[in-house]
Amino acid sequence: MNASRTTATTVGALFLIAMAASLIGGAMVDGALAGPDYLARAAGNTGTLTLGVALELVNALAVIGIAVALFPVFRRHAEGMALGYVGLRFLEATALVAAAFLPIALVALGRSYAGAEAGAASSVVVLGDQLTGMRASLLSILVPLFFCLGALLLYTWLYRSKALPRFIPVWGYLGVLGIAALNVFAVGSTAGMILALPIILNELFLGGWLLFRGFNGDLVGSRGAVPA
Repeated sequence: MNASRTTATTVGALFLIAMAASLIGGAMVDGALAGPDYLARAAGNTGTLTLGVALELVNALAVIGIAVALFPVFRRHAEGMALGYVGLRFLEATALVAAAFLPIALVALGRSYAGAEAGAASSVVVLGDQLTGMRASLLSILVPLFFCLGALLLYTWLYRSKALPRFIPVWGYLGVLGIAALNVFAVGSTAGMILALPIILNELFLGGWLLFRGFNGDLVGSRGAVPA
């Protein structure tokens, strides 16, 4: 297996791991904290929350792994874009890690809330609301922002370099527009899933293509300008 094929296999696997960990981990955390009694639920669903948080951290590590594994290939064709992609994915991963750890703090707050008197319980609720608000802001503003900017760099490189069939990055552009619309218009959960579905399917397809088909040509061994 040559270097280009190895890189493609690694990146493809990481895309699939990131997507699975993100979807499953996020669903577990959000499900464990659903409802107005989220503090009590946090204290009573420690195992679910811990596993969900662990999966969210796996997603963050996979995001960094994708950027690092792609960099040697990416930089040979567009070094500035490659550096920008790595930086944006590290920022995205940092926001993901911060969002992942906040539910752990809610577990401790939930235990304090259960045994607190009325006045102290109100303070715990205020702090809990602040933490859940911070998580929501990270996941609805910073993570999508860094993700979309990084994805635009990646899909532009893939399109111009012809590293993959061009319908894949075009599909990716449409997915990015969906995520941007989702966060700009703050739509409901059903419409939000419809808008997010194109990028979810694209990343799953992209990961599978890289894993089983690889890049077009030996990109690791090639040098020179990006084809127009």
